[in-house]
Amino acid sequence: MGMLFKSIVLGAALGLLTPVSAMAQDSRIDDSLASPARPTVDKVRDATRKPAELLKFATVTPGMKVFEYAPGGGWYSEVLSHYLGDKGHLVAFNDSAFSAFYKDEADKRFGDNRLANVTYLEGKTDELILDNGTFDAALFILAYHDLYFRPDGAGALPDRSRLLKEIYKALKPSGVLIIVDHAARPGTDPQDTGATLHRIDPQAVQREAEAAGFMLSSEASFLANPDDPKDHPFWELEKGTTDRFVYRFTTR
Repeated sequence: MGMLFKSIVLGAALGLLTPVSAMAQDSRIDDSLASPARPTVDKVRDATRKPAELLKFATVTPGMKVFEYAPGGGWYSEVLSHYLGDKGHLVAFNDSAFSAFYKDEADKRFGDNRLANVTYLEGKTDELILDNGTFDAALFILAYHDLYFRPDGAGALPDRSRLLKEIYKALKPSGVLIIVDHAARPGTDPQDTGATLHRIDPQAVQREAEAAGFMLSSEASFLANPDDPKDHPFWELEKGTTDRFVYRFTTR
């Protein structure tokens, strides 16, 4: 059964940051990351996940409406919730095929309306329906490679083209798509690396996003690690040491 998300009018809009507003954004990011409501175990990972850098690169600002695909246990959902504030809203959607991996953490994170400005949903990716022109930004954080993986033989792979086109139409004209993932070696087949190494060739992601209508507008290196041999799954390495690419796409 499909899910329909009604549009919410937001007061904030994307735009170039002036020096003053950039300082205000830095302060807001710092305050949200330091929130006493964030679990201490989450804050420990800020050093390697670098959420402040990502929020600035993503051009996400408080009050926006954001869609997050495959938040897992919701580490970034928590960051976004505190940062977006009372006037913002996050829709976090997990593919139900992966529920066994994140259920306990997701229940604790999202249960009992703990994050009041977050709508948490589970369902089949191929049944996801989003309203046109609803979101200011959409994010895949370390999740795109899982579109090439089905745990425990849970059926066919999701239709990546359909998903990207659904997100494309759900973004506002000024909206952005942010994709962060563990990099595989250039030229490797995502059908192999996604299901074994849980990595993906950045160029494969770019090709698929551009085929859906997106345009790569910027990339960042703050999560890069040139010393990563890219021949192990991320969980076999020290946390935060994989070579991760960071892309920002815009609608054409």
